[in-house]
Amino acid sequence: MHIVGIILTISNLFLILIMWGMTIGIHKPKNGKIFGINMPTDRFNDERVLEIVNWYLKRDKWWFRIGLLTAFLPLYRTPYYSIIHSIFIIWTTGIIVYKGRIFAKTMKKLRELKQTCGWFDPVRDEEEQYWYGGVFYNNPNSKKMFTSKYLVGMGSTVNLATKGGKIFMIVTGVILVIALIPTWGLILIDDFVPPSINLTDDRLIIKSAFSKASAEFDEIESVLWTDALKIGTKSNGSSTALYSRGTFFVGDYGKSYVYRFKAFPQLIVVEVKDSKPIIFNLKTLEETEAIYRELLLRIK
Repeated sequence: MHIVGIILTISNLFLILIMWGMTIGIHKPKNGKIFGINMPTDRFNDERVLEIVNWYLKRDKWWFRIGLLTAFLPLYRTPYYSIIHSIFIIWTTGIIVYKGRIFAKTMKKLRELKQTCGWFDPVRDEEEQYWYGGVFYNNPNSKKMFTSKYLVGMGSTVNLATKGGKIFMIVTGVILVIALIPTWGLILIDDFVPPSINLTDDRLIIKSAFSKASAEFDEIESVLWTDALKIGTKSNGSSTALYSRGTFFVGDYGKSYVYRFKAFPQLIVVEVKDSKPIIFNLKTLEETEAIYRELLLRIK
């Protein structure tokens, strides 16, 4: 679990540095622009412009300080991986949203100032009205799905005013949701919902959020009770201070399916013909003893 926390903390620090690096110096006049907004060169030192710039710099400084300090939250020691994962997701979302919000608000303030003061040039500044937050491009006057134009940074972007652009962004959003939300949900289930262990008419079935093992009773060679088994390295699955679930290397048994609560050492070992052994216990010793007795009856 500590390794996971270290990895996520390093990811947080990289995100902070990348976002900081992308916008460093953006408040300084460059090529007639400031924050990606065209500005008459004689207005860069205007008090109203400097006030907007200082508004951004003050909040950006706090963003950096708070983000840097809270980037170490995944190092919080907890036996629940889902808590660390939740902290990471919430922190990442908050950091990105706040940074984007103050950046977008600064650009909006500068555009409004240009309009109010009559600094807007219809020819030079035409494209600015199609950008939102310096990232999203929505130009109904263009039929191109992708545009090489950009307000801040470099590269190309999607024109959200086109049908293709809308479909592209929706599909991208759906893919992200499908990739992140279900995984997050499965991690929560793995932490707080014990594996289901069922004895049907003909087989043993064990399911957890990320893995499944089963064995037909007539394929089971032996059912053993042990309290001196050491679980070795993980091949795949999950392992926390509370449980181990997945495929592990176990002593003389080699690669095995393991569903173990670490609160007590007692385990049931089910050896299966031409398959990996299944090693498991339940949340309490009483439940483990009961399923052990039932298994012995089923395989006779």
